[in-house]
Amino acid sequence: MILPLNHLKEPKRSDSADVDVLRETLLAIGRIPMLTGEEEARLARGIEAAKGRWRRSMLRFAPVVSQVASLLDRIVAREERLDRALDVTLSDLKNKERLLEVARMHAATLRGILSEVGQSRTEVLDPLSERQAMKVQRLVDEAHVRTSQIEDFFRSDVLEVHLSGALLRRYHLTRERYESLRNRMVSANLRLAVSIAKKYQHAGVPLLDLIQEGSEGLIRAAEKFQPALGFKFSTYSVWWIQQRVRSAVSEKAKLIRVGDGAAGRIKQLRLAAAGEEGQAPQTLSFEDLPIPPSTPARREELRKSFYACRDVLSLDLPLQSGSQMTHAEAIASDPVDFDGGLIQAEQRQAIGNAFEGLTARETQVLRLRFGLEDGQERNLAEVGRALGISRERVRQIEVASLQKLRQRLSLQQVQ
Repeated sequence: MILPLNHLKEPKRSDSADVDVLRETLLAIGRIPMLTGEEEARLARGIEAAKGRWRRSMLRFAPVVSQVASLLDRIVAREERLDRALDVTLSDLKNKERLLEVARMHAATLRGILSEVGQSRTEVLDPLSERQAMKVQRLVDEAHVRTSQIEDFFRSDVLEVHLSGALLRRYHLTRERYESLRNRMVSANLRLAVSIAKKYQHAGVPLLDLIQEGSEGLIRAAEKFQPALGFKFSTYSVWWIQQRVRSAVSEKAKLIRVGDGAAGRIKQLRLAAAGEEGQAPQTLSFEDLPIPPSTPARREELRKSFYACRDVLSLDLPLQSGSQMTHAEAIASDPVDFDGGLIQAEQRQAIGNAFEGLTARETQVLRLRFGLEDGQERNLAEVGRALGISRERVRQIEVASLQKLRQRLSLQQVQ
């Protein structure tokens, strides 16, 4: 249901630029008149006709038709993804083989039309006849080729090569006419985008951004709307608006970007586990989720999605509302000397390399004598008691060990 603008809560007075922009946006949307049912139906038919004329203005040229035929051939050969090249729905993809068969037949028909016009007619300034252009458009429409694909071919092979005069004016006029009618339909239904965006305004994304995403969904709905199906545009566009808004919430609301599909699966598992355990969904761990039997790789993917969907707490946020102390200031921590730790690690590694030429008894004496294990140096008597040898023997081993180390270091310096 479309809510009137006066039902929107007035934002509080603030010097924030975002609040001012939001207020001006809502006021501008409120001044746009809504369409009656008859006006909407007439406008939808006008959009459909204008889009057809715009597509036909680009399909009048043999290079564009040849590119479209090549695209269909690549789709049939499985070299192009069907859902990316063609403007199809999920229900259309269920009958994928039929789409491929249509693409194969229409690619052959398009090449037959090109052979009829002859090689001399493939020049940019010599377009197809009106009858041939209408036939090409019908074939391309039945093959569900995206308008964006046609426009890319037209710009690269025709517009950027050489096009002027009446043909160029016709292209721009049909394009501007289509966009003008489409934008009028979108503007008249922006209240619907606002009403849907309001439901997600506490999900971590600014309301102005949600309205912008909702308007993008409206544009997509206006491009795909078919008035012959008998639905109102507002009914048809709800799904597209919600899809864009939910995707924005999934991608922008959290510090870690999580796909809409993964976030939805984790939410369903949380709710199912909460119903069984009687706990709040956010307090459950990954082990509490009722994960269906799956492969280890799939389970690991779900585990990563689960931890990515957790709320991230900023250390710069205040502890309580109105408090001046942040979470970072409340955390007690001892200062860590990272540089000292790195130096000690390098020293231990160097000492270990130096001791490689010594015997086990010599290494043990030096470690106890100089406190290399625990940082506590010991005298000769203490080392002797620890190893069960005399004080004099400890001194002899120490002297011999140090002499070996000096010789080894001198040899390394000479090398």
